Amino acid sequence: MTVIARVTALSVFTILVNHGVVQAAPGDLLTYHPCPSPIECQPKCLPTSDCSIPVISQDCKACLIKIFGVCIGLGNDPSCELKKTYQETINTAQLAQCEAIKAEEKQACESTKTACDFTNRIADECKRSSGARSAHEDPATTLLAVVAYRTMLQSLTPESSPFDWAITQNNLGIALEQRGQQRDSPLNLEEAVSAYRDSLQIYTPDRTPVQWAMTEMNLGNALAALGGRESGTARLEARAAYGEALALFKQVDDRLGQANVLRGLGGLERKLGHNDQARAAYDEAIALYKQVDDRLGQANVLRGLGDLESTLGRNDQARAAYGEALALFKQVDDRLGQANVLRGLGDLERKLGHNDQARADYGDALALFKQEGNRLGQANVLRGFGDLESMLGRNDQARATYGDAIALFKQVDNRRGQANVLRGLGDLESTLGRNEQARAAYDEASALYKQVDDRLGQANVLRGLGDLERMLGLNDQARAAYDEAMVLFKQIDNRLGLANVLRGLGDLESTLGHNEQARADYGEASALYKQVDDRLGQANVLARLGDLERALGRNDQARAAYGDAMALFKQIDNRLGQANVLRGLGALNTRKNPKQAAHNFIESAQLYEMIGMTEAHDAALREADKVYKR
Repeated sequence: MTVIARVTALSVFTILVNHGVVQAAPGDLLTYHPCPSPIECQPKCLPTSDCSIPVISQDCKACLIKIFGVCIGLGNDPSCELKKTYQETINTAQLAQCEAIKAEEKQACESTKTACDFTNRIADECKRSSGARSAHEDPATTLLAVVAYRTMLQSLTPESSPFDWAITQNNLGIALEQRGQQRDSPLNLEEAVSAYRDSLQIYTPDRTPVQWAMTEMNLGNALAALGGRESGTARLEARAAYGEALALFKQVDDRLGQANVLRGLGGLERKLGHNDQARAAYDEAIALYKQVDDRLGQANVLRGLGDLESTLGRNDQARAAYGEALALFKQVDDRLGQANVLRGLGDLERKLGHNDQARADYGDALALFKQEGNRLGQANVLRGFGDLESMLGRNDQARATYGDAIALFKQVDNRRGQANVLRGLGDLESTLGRNEQARAAYDEASALYKQVDDRLGQANVLRGLGDLERMLGLNDQARAAYDEAMVLFKQIDNRLGLANVLRGLGDLESTLGHNEQARADYGEASALYKQVDDRLGQANVLARLGDLERALGRNDQARAAYGDAMALFKQIDNRLGQANVLRGLGALNTRKNPKQAAHNFIESAQLYEMIGMTEAHDAALREADKVYKR
C-alpha cells in the first residue's frame, strides 16, 4: 500500500507539473503557470494483464499391480499425483501474484484517473472563473498547488525522505502564503508559517545553509504578513527570521539573497510606520540588485519605495521612484509590474488633485491588468476610480465604480478588498448625509475586517464612524468610536492612524467649544504627523487649527496657521488643500479686507475648477460675489 500511496501522490503532482500548473525544483521557489489545458483522461481502468493459467489435464491413473503382464490393480500413481499437486500450487501462487499485480495496476490507474479528472475540474474552474494569464493572482490555481503539495506529503516523512519532505513543506508554505495574501486569510498565513517551520526541522545552517536561509526568508515574509495585522510576536519573529537569513547570505556572499531579504524587511518596516528603517532597507536592497544586475528586483523595490514616499506626501520622491520602477518593468516586459506602478501613480495624482492625470494612470493600469487577466488588480484600480469620483462629487459614478470593484473582489475571494471599498462607500454616504447607508457600509466593512483579523481596517472604520456621529451631533457616540479606534491603533503601533483620530477628536472638541482641548488634540496630531513625515497630515491639521482660531476671532493666529498649511500644501503640490486654505483666508479677510477676501475666493474657485470640483467652485464664486456686493 505504500507503493500505491506514493503513486497517488506522484500522479497528482506529475500531472500538475507536466501540464504547466506548478513548477518547482529542489531549492527553487515555487512558481505558477497559467490555467492548465484540459487533459484526455483514460475513460476506464481495465488492466491488460492476463491472469489465466493452464489447466492440468494429466491423468495419473496407472496399473499398480501386474501379474504375468496382466494389470490386476488400477490406481493413481503417487509420484504423478505429487508432481500434479506441486504444479497446481505453483499455478495458484502465480494466479494470486497476477491478480495482485492486476489489482495494483487498476488502483494505480484509478489514482491517475482521479488526479487527471481533478486537474480538469480545476482547469475548467480556473478558466471559467478568471481566464487568468497570471496564476499568481488566481485562487483556483494556488488552491491546486496547496492540494498537490499536501497530497505529496501523505507519502513523505522526515525520517524516510528528509530533503524531499523539507522541499515540499517549503513549497507548501509558499503556496499557502500566496493563498493567504489573495484571500486575506490569517489562517492560511499561519499554516504557511507552520509549513516553513516544519521545513526548518531538516534544513540547518550547517548542513544546508542556502536552503535554510531561503526558508528563513520565506518564514520572515509570512510572519511579516501576519505582523501587519497584529501587535503580537509575529512582527518581532519576522525581524528575527529576516536577520538570521541576512546574516547567512552575507556569510556565503550571496548578494541576491541579501537583496531579497532586505526587500522583505523594507516592506515590514513600511507597514509598521518605521519609515526611516524602511527607506534604509530599500536603498540597500536596490544597491545589491544593481550589483547582480537584477532589474526586476530593482523595479519591485522602487515600487515599494514609491508607495512609501507617496504615503508620506514626499511626492517628488514618489514620482521619481515610480518612474524608475516603470522604466525597469518595461525593460523586462513585466506588464503586471507596470500596472501596479501606474495604479500607485494614479493614487498619488488623485491625492494631489491632479485628477486628469490620475484618471489617465488608472486607465492605463486597468488596461494592463485586463490584458494579464488579473482581477485583483482591476478591483484595486476600480476602488481608486471610485475614490476619485467620490472626491469630485460624482456620486452616482462613484457608487457604480465601487459596486464593480466589490464584485471583482468577491470573485477572487478577497475580503479585505471588499472591506476597503465598503469603507470608501461609507465615507461617501456619510459626506452626503445618507447616514443609514453610511452606517450599513461601515458595519459590513467592519465585519469583513474582523473575519480577516485586520485591526488596522477595523480602526479606520471606527474613525469613519466617529466622523459620521460627530457630523450628526451624536457627540458621545463619536467620542466612543474615536476612543475604540485609538485603542486599536495603539495596539498595532500605527502612529498615522493615531494622528488621524486625534485630528477627528480636535474637530469634535472644536465643535463643542472646548477650544483648549481642541488645540491640544491638534497639537498631538501634528507631532505624530511629523514623526511619520506626513506633510499632508500636518497641512490638514494646520488648516483645521486656522479654522478654529478664525472662529474664535484670533485672527493673527489663524493667519499664521493658514500660512504654514499653505506652505506645506504647496510643497506637496496639493491643489485641493491650497483651495480650502484660500477659502478660509477669504472668510478671515471678509470684514477687514474685502478686496483681498474676494481675491482669495476667486483663487480658490480657480483651483477647484482645475481639479474638477464643480460644486466647491460655484460656492467659492458665490462667496466672492457676496463680498463684492457689500
